[in-house]
Amino acid sequence: MFECPDADWKRVECGGILIGGVMGMMMSRQFSASTQLALRGMMGVLTVFIGLRLTWTTLGNDAGHIPRQLLAVILSLMLGRLVGRLLRIQKNLNRLGQYASKRFAAARPTDPNRFNEGFVICALLFCAGPLGPIGAVQDGLMGYWEPLAIKMVMDGLAAMGS
Repeated sequence: MFECPDADWKRVECGGILIGGVMGMMMSRQFSASTQLALRGMMGVLTVFIGLRLTWTTLGNDAGHIPRQLLAVILSLMLGRLVGRLLRIQKNLNRLGQYASKRFAAARPTDPNRFNEGFVICALLFCAGPLGPIGAVQDGLMGYWEPLAIKMVMDGLAAMGS
């Protein structure tokens, strides 16, 4: 469907974050709640579309291969959910988000450590999610750049809203 020339997607993602941050600083006000909801919905649809497209392309043409692959996907999702609950991943990610939010709210422009604070907040916001490492592995091993492109757009929108 889409072909991407060899590109360093980490640089492109960084550019998306910088562009989103600059656009967010230039905006006179933040997005309304309805606009934020619409943007999240569009990103969700795009993510599902690209995920299904990648799944379909990896299934191949062998009809007997498809049920085995789908069974593997279903079992993987079930196992991932179980492991996530046992390790309390969602609870810890929520706590990490609350910590970043508190640090973001406590930042002061006159603070001499504001660069360090900004770096920590940005690292928590843009590097803590699973899409970065998964996308980088997929891009490096299989040439699937789409997950990193999705992450670029999501991070750019997050930078605009910060």
